[in-house]
Amino acid sequence: FEASVANTAGVDALVQWRERANERLAAGQRRLEEGMMGRAALYEPIDNRRFHKDGHGYDAHEAEKAMLLDPNARLDASGYFEM
Repeated sequence: FEASVANTAGVDALVQWRERANERLAAGQRRLEEGMMGRAALYEPIDNRRFHKDGHGYDAHEAEKAMLLDPNARLDASGYFEM
């Protein structure tokens, strides 16, 4: 990957990419350490996730299973997964 970046975008782009990558790695390590000490959440649930709220014949758990297992499952026009 690094050779490809250097060949297509130049050595300066590679140096910049490495710096940003190392910053991301360091931030991830800091976040993990903060979580291990109880200062930051290690997992935060995502709101919405493109599923309707359960009710009226809709089960978000079933819709999520279909999204993962059914190759024909798609978002509908409203942007939500339907069953």
